[in-house]
Amino acid sequence: IIAKIDADIQECMFGDRALMPFKMNIDLERQDSIRIVDITSDLININLTGQYKVSDIEFLIDYQINHLVSFITDEVSKLSKPHDFKAMNKDWSIDEFPEYNLKLKAKLLDISPLNIILQQRKLSCNGDIDLSVNTSKHISEILLNSINLNSFVLENPFANIKINPIDVYV
Repeated sequence: IIAKIDADIQECMFGDRALMPFKMNIDLERQDSIRIVDITSDLININLTGQYKVSDIEFLIDYQINHLVSFITDEVSKLSKPHDFKAMNKDWSIDEFPEYNLKLKAKLLDISPLNIILQQRKLSCNGDIDLSVNTSKHISEILLNSINLNSFVLENPFANIKINPIDVYV
């Protein structure tokens, strides 16, 4: 898909939740097998480049990021409260990863609307991130090139993580 979308979202409802009005511009390009997505909005600015399908992004968000957040939360919980560690150990393995690679550069202005899809979690963050994801059938590698967080809050039933501010560069 090659497209340019300029949107002025006035009303966006998710059951009993709603987003405040915002503007968004999306540019979708393709150069040979490389996809380029540029999104600018009041909430986030994103540049996503690489060889991937939309389903790969869904897999990255749904499986890898949610499981990574759960893993980190479990590890923090182990440090802060006594738990039954055997019950907390989970099998995060899968048979095969979809094969793709992508580079993500994002300026996070307000990601709190993601809370609509995060179950029993509250997330807010303001900062910049630069990362790469490379996968083959049996390996998934997320390389964090840099992160600059002005604020980060993750709250869930097991742990609360608050960071304000932090810089990590590789």
